[in-house]
Amino acid sequence: MLTQKGNLKPFLLYKITFFIFFLFFTIGFTSNSWPIFFQMLPIYLSLIFLGLSHGAADHLCMWGLLSNKTIKAKIGLIILYFLVAILYLFFWLKDPISSIILFFMLTIFHWGKADLYTACFLNNAEYLKHNKWMRFSYVCFRGSAPILLPIALNQKVYLDFLNSLTFRKSEIFNFEQYIHFNLIFIPIAFFLFSIIIFLFFKKDKIRNYNIFLWDFFESILLILWFLYVPVLWAIGIYFIFWHSLRHALRILSSDIQGVKYLVNFSFKKLSIRWIEITGLINLIALIGMYIIFNTQIFNINDDYNVFSNIMIGISIVTLPHVILVEITDIKLNRKHLID
Repeated sequence: MLTQKGNLKPFLLYKITFFIFFLFFTIGFTSNSWPIFFQMLPIYLSLIFLGLSHGAADHLCMWGLLSNKTIKAKIGLIILYFLVAILYLFFWLKDPISSIILFFMLTIFHWGKADLYTACFLNNAEYLKHNKWMRFSYVCFRGSAPILLPIALNQKVYLDFLNSLTFRKSEIFNFEQYIHFNLIFIPIAFFLFSIIIFLFFKKDKIRNYNIFLWDFFESILLILWFLYVPVLWAIGIYFIFWHSLRHALRILSSDIQGVKYLVNFSFKKLSIRWIEITGLINLIALIGMYIIFNTQIFNINDDYNVFSNIMIGISIVTLPHVILVEITDIKLNRKHLID
């Protein structure tokens, strides 16, 4: 699965992505007619399979950045990590609307940067490494597409979910016509901008056009997925099998044992190693989610209450996770590998 140089075998991740999403498209294309529980089944599964746990190796990343790896320093970093999460929880309680905006901005940034990392360092997409404007448009498109494109054909579900996130009985968000005709063009514009840059790009810097074509068709898949697949199913499958799976590959490809198991592709050993890496923090996060559910901190008793609580719980740990990933990339000087 992984070459000796640390890259995925050529086009492997693209092929896996197309297979998985075709499979779940076939299963869930009509999921908007299902009971709400089954529509959100992938989101429930994300709590125990890849989704929530993809950030559960953050403690190891933090410890790897320490120059003085004492027990006191390690515990201190974990406390700081969860302190940031708790502060964001209080921010949700005080100002849910601003918290929603912050969460969406963080998610767009994080999902876009995660796809850029995957393209440059796992799929070895050379064409992205030599043009900062192409990388900028790539991040903006890949991050905003899952957030904004579902608005086109899922306005009611989308707005009901947003209102549920405010945990108020009154309707806060009600701008169906505006979002239908405006916001969905933001990711499309960034996608077209990246294509225009590529067309005028110096061709002698691009060694492998096949990578660009695979990446192009993957972007088309992303657009079609979030335009035409029911939003709850689309988000759940994307979170597990796109974002979280790729972040898991990033973590395992940075781990000595993980690299060995990826090169030989031992699924059993990879699974055991993943539990070893993520088990502790994932358990703590699940306990935190359990507390949020059972204390009914966020509760308006509507169809999206469970989904909203899950997303708020995920958002709370997203803030320290995003900060850590950025610090890690800066500290490890990954930017010098581009340009």
